[in-house]
Amino acid sequence: MGKNRKKRLHFLYFLVPCLLLFVLFTSATYLIVENRVNNQYETFESSSENLARSYKTTIENFSEAYSMFKEILGQKMRAAAESVLFYDGVTDEENLKVLGEKLQLDAIYLYDPEGTLVSSMDGQFLGWSPSPGHPVERYLKSGDYYMEENIRQDTESKLHFKYVYIRRADGYFYQLGVLAENINGFMAQFESQALLDEIYKEHEPYLVLLLNGDETVRASSEASYIGKKYGDLSLQTKAGESYRTGRTEIKGIPVFLTVTPVAAEEEKGLLLLAWDLRSLDLEVEKVIFYGVLIFIVIFLIVTGTLYYAFKKSKKLYETAYYEERTGLPNENFFREYVKKEIQNHRLHGKDFILLHLENLAILSHTYGYEYGELLLKEVSERIRTQMGTDQELFFLDGEYLGIFCETLSHEGNRALLRSLQELFSQDFSTGDERDRLQVKIGIVPDIGQFRSSAALLKAAAIAAGKNVQNDMESISYFDEKMEEHAERERSILRNLRLLLEGKDHSRDRLFLHFQPKISLETEEIIGFEALARFRIPVYGMIPPLEFIEIAERNHLIYDLGLLILRDACAFLRELDDAGMKKWTVAVNISVLQLLRKEFTAHVEEVLKEYQIDPEMLEFEITESILSDNFDLINLKLRQIRKKGIKVSMDDFGTGFSSLAKLRELSIEDRHFISRIKENEKPSYISIDIISMAHRVGLKVVAEGVETEEQLDFLKKYQCDYAQGYYISMPLEKDKALEMLINEKRGNGFRELSS
Repeated sequence: MGKNRKKRLHFLYFLVPCLLLFVLFTSATYLIVENRVNNQYETFESSSENLARSYKTTIENFSEAYSMFKEILGQKMRAAAESVLFYDGVTDEENLKVLGEKLQLDAIYLYDPEGTLVSSMDGQFLGWSPSPGHPVERYLKSGDYYMEENIRQDTESKLHFKYVYIRRADGYFYQLGVLAENINGFMAQFESQALLDEIYKEHEPYLVLLLNGDETVRASSEASYIGKKYGDLSLQTKAGESYRTGRTEIKGIPVFLTVTPVAAEEEKGLLLLAWDLRSLDLEVEKVIFYGVLIFIVIFLIVTGTLYYAFKKSKKLYETAYYEERTGLPNENFFREYVKKEIQNHRLHGKDFILLHLENLAILSHTYGYEYGELLLKEVSERIRTQMGTDQELFFLDGEYLGIFCETLSHEGNRALLRSLQELFSQDFSTGDERDRLQVKIGIVPDIGQFRSSAALLKAAAIAAGKNVQNDMESISYFDEKMEEHAERERSILRNLRLLLEGKDHSRDRLFLHFQPKISLETEEIIGFEALARFRIPVYGMIPPLEFIEIAERNHLIYDLGLLILRDACAFLRELDDAGMKKWTVAVNISVLQLLRKEFTAHVEEVLKEYQIDPEMLEFEITESILSDNFDLINLKLRQIRKKGIKVSMDDFGTGFSSLAKLRELSIEDRHFISRIKENEKPSYISIDIISMAHRVGLKVVAEGVETEEQLDFLKKYQCDYAQGYYISMPLEKDKALEMLINEKRGNGFRELSS
């Protein structure tokens, strides 16, 4: 009891003065800062609101002027169109050009009654015909005498025009256009940008933005922002504060942001005024700086006095260099010990053993930290009873113990290793509880070549991490190949992070190959499976299983999966644009993706971005992910299928699924997938899988078809679909599209693959 009381007194000598200083400094600083910040905020808010009201009035005037201009422009275009009809005999390029100059038109096109372009004032695009849905095609079919369009981008010249159409009595019709830049040139005098420039010049805010109703930047004091989506600018750093008056940050700069709605006949949106708060923050930082400086001076005086009084105390030394719970030398002692041993060349002929107590933290969380402390103490005491006088035991961080010993080739040290194996194969008892510690052991033999404690610990941690079996019969010894493997994994992880953070812009780093699936009844392609490929410098192509496992272990699989999904949807977009909507693309989905609550919403966003029909997309899940969280996963699958996305099961027959589970599972009612092992002839198990799937109304895709014998077997037993190298290897995007085009010409998969 006396010992514990003395420890509390030592602690109070430091704690009480620190708390008093902290309370006094914090109170004074808070009052000063609050007063100054409030004054500045009130000034900024009042000024911003006055400017916003002034700008709102100008916007309304601009809206009225803009409406008048549109009406006048429409009348001008109608008059020009009527004038063209008086020259219906003018059809050649030269005369159309003269006519365009007289009428101040930038484009005149003449179409025959079938919609073919027969003449133009610049001689371009002759013989062109509109595609279905094109504005020219819609006017042709409408039969209207006159039609006016809004400003749009011309599909051939890529320039922006305002077009009108007028029909002659013989069925020919004219398309007349005025370049949008000419219209915009006249509108420049009404531009809201001019007003924002005036505001910026006169009042010098940090940033002025005018947003349209769709969050597009209409005008800005920063010219590069104009025309971009507000969300794409990455201005706001605080989530949920994009449209809130008050203090925030823009690209790391503290600002006071005023958000004011602007409403007018032609334009509705938001006015954002941001005022730089760095000068205010500088004043605050000065106050804080001087307060902290005073605090540090007083603190150093007090702690220096206390340290001088106790610096020769053995207790202080033990606190710095020994772990309190176990009494073992701690990591600080370890570093000093290794440094001294290196200087004296005494590490040669020694080995270092690292024990990673993997489930110690879990047991502490489960039963309380006091339980964890008692368990750690008991483990330490048992280990020390097995050690000789020439062996050193250290406590390294919360889950690691380290042992220095003579080389394990000595019989005494081999006995130590055997005793450790036996020790951790038994339960540890603490009070009423009995638990077994899961321990990984890594050994670094002959540590004389190491020049620092950090390098030694790194090598030992790599060795312990390689003990994947996690049992006492498997002990891992460090060698250079482990370091090479660890460096390879670090390189893969580093490149994955660069890719997902948008810092690696190499287009060939992550890409997809597409492996066709065929119908065994017709031998026609029904779709593709998207297979991710990853290439990095030095190591080249990385096997999918390797980089996917690293992404999952480091919590990157969700973002990586979304990137793969986007690439697959981009391929589907190309299929759709080429008129190939009947084919599907399957994407493999991890359980870590599926269980994220925002997964469904993100999938919808990607589909909307690429304008993809959900029925063209298919998700493949592995059977093994159903062993846990079956009900939750099934609910997620049901939600996905409601969106129209197909769902299939991959590698069926390798996991836990039963026929009863299959009936409950919300997978696609078309098919699930069974994989044929390499060089394996389909067996009676394959026949049973096909039969079982058909009984519950599902269809089967056999993956891994490598030979004609396998294909004939699957046909014989009425498997529905097949995929594998015998049919086609995974293809690059262009090759996959070419394969579909050739198939449409009547070639079967055998001709295509050959």
